[in-house]
Amino acid sequence: MNPILLIKEFYSLRLTFFICLGLTIFYTGYIFITDFPDMQTEPENSGAMETVVLYGMLIGARALSQEREEETQSFLDGLPISRSAIFWHKALAAWLVFASCLVVEFVGELILQMPSRTSVSEVTPWSLYPLEFTLAMLFGIMVIGLSMLASFVRGHFPLIAGLVIWSFIWLRSQGGDLAAWLNSQLFFKDAAEVTMKTLLGHGGIAIIALLLSWLFFQWRDGRVSIQLAHFADSRYYSWLGWPLRCCALVVWVFALKDVSNEDKNKSHDAPEIIAAGEKKAATSKASFVGFANHRTDNYEVVFRQSQREKMHPLFSGMDQVHEQVATFFQHPPSRDAPIVLDVASIVARHAGGQTNWKKIRLPLNKDVSRDEFYSILRHETGHVFIEELSQGAATAYFQHMRAFHEGVATTVQLSDLGKYSTEQRLKYERTAALADERGRISIELLCDNDALCEKRDPNVVYPLGLIFADALLEVGGPELPKNVLTNLRQNPPAPGADTATLWRHVLQASGTSLDHILSAYATRLKALKEREKSFIGKHPIIKSDMREEAVHLIIRPKRPDETPIDSRIICAIENDLGLATELQYIFPEKDGSFRIPLAAKQGGKLRYMIGWSSPLLALPVFESWAEW
Repeated sequence: MNPILLIKEFYSLRLTFFICLGLTIFYTGYIFITDFPDMQTEPENSGAMETVVLYGMLIGARALSQEREEETQSFLDGLPISRSAIFWHKALAAWLVFASCLVVEFVGELILQMPSRTSVSEVTPWSLYPLEFTLAMLFGIMVIGLSMLASFVRGHFPLIAGLVIWSFIWLRSQGGDLAAWLNSQLFFKDAAEVTMKTLLGHGGIAIIALLLSWLFFQWRDGRVSIQLAHFADSRYYSWLGWPLRCCALVVWVFALKDVSNEDKNKSHDAPEIIAAGEKKAATSKASFVGFANHRTDNYEVVFRQSQREKMHPLFSGMDQVHEQVATFFQHPPSRDAPIVLDVASIVARHAGGQTNWKKIRLPLNKDVSRDEFYSILRHETGHVFIEELSQGAATAYFQHMRAFHEGVATTVQLSDLGKYSTEQRLKYERTAALADERGRISIELLCDNDALCEKRDPNVVYPLGLIFADALLEVGGPELPKNVLTNLRQNPPAPGADTATLWRHVLQASGTSLDHILSAYATRLKALKEREKSFIGKHPIIKSDMREEAVHLIIRPKRPDETPIDSRIICAIENDLGLATELQYIFPEKDGSFRIPLAAKQGGKLRYMIGWSSPLLALPVFESWAEW
């Protein structure tokens, strides 16, 4: 590598870099002018693909053509450097400039995500960002390679580039195996689901484009440019040149039309107007690509074209779900802005759905039932109402409000009187009783999120939060959740208040007392444990032996004499995601022991939990944290 030559190429592309940087700043400013990033109605990273295409085309078109435009190509030929070296230095400089633009873009996304108001966790798992960056870089290299190849036609670059993009979109829209090879949208919308075919397809196009560009650049005296110049000087070109340039506009119009067709039937009433034959055609053509949306009175649903058939029957019941939640909170629905429901994006592994202010992400899995979908939608809509009634105060005091957040949302989730909700409530109550048997979790501990995460499984806020919410409703009546949120906003506690002080203050302002809630909470748990005495007896506290073996910690649970057929012992450790942690489940070996890598230690210690998992429980129930 020649550092001087590389610096020269960097310098040549400086203007292009500043143009891309300016576009990034403008786009970020536009987001803040229109809506906060956590209230955007488009799917996550919806503009990233267009941005990468634009950056790649600007950088790739400029990388080789500048020598011909500035007439320095002959000077380069006079240097004691091979044409191959010059080309690959240009390509490397283009990739590095593109990577710099991409870094600015992703740093902006990270900064915008940090202040996002969310009731569960971050909008996008932090661990996905390196993967998204790598995939965007691969896609950008492909765009740069194609742009470098198209740059040899000089004045007809817009026409050739438009034809290339149009062809790419057309091939992708054919569905089937071609879509699996060319589906670029996965890079920007479902990074975790990118297939090897997609990687090979885009990587192959990038390699072919770069090798052809290298071959053309190798031709001495710029023979490609000379041949094009001869054509431009011919008498035919005088009447053919301008029509060709005008064709570029036509090609781009049709290319953009095809892009919009990937989001076919995007009008709010589209699902209702598709005839049976048209529906089948739309599904077969766009089953792998494209997004659409549907508007109800209270929701704007964003979904994939491939999800249309499963999503269509669910639209009719969504407003009823919203009405149930509004009735629970005794709060009329806000018609100013709909709740955005994104069923096309992924969520953190531990969550069925995620809520971010007025945006819900609820993946529409293939095996999800209608009742389960509406149940999770009620839960997440409950989070939206909590944030709306408190105007963000419930998130501002999230350290002390998480149990209330999840407990009330779970109560809303189970508020339907159907068979599914009744069965789910039984599972949650059984889970709460079994968790409390592992060691009493007082309301003060339950509502102190940091202290709870230090001692017990943080997910107990769901079942025990449900019992907490039931105690609130029993003592204060159905209006108490709304009063708590309103008073938290209008009459906030003193700064730095601890958990007990905050809840005494808020409950007193709401017309009741913490002592009454504590009594109702304890009474309910005692009654549940008595009711589930037989079930608890079949799932005793788990003890285990431990030993260190090479680079693993081996944990061997001591199984009780009689283990329920459907129940199994599981293990979980803390998984560091960089800016947050989550539970990572460890699968047992054939002999029932658990093998945990010692490399998972954080701060010199390894924290793990042993617990029970059963289809009769809403969630696994773990013992207290243990350390090695």
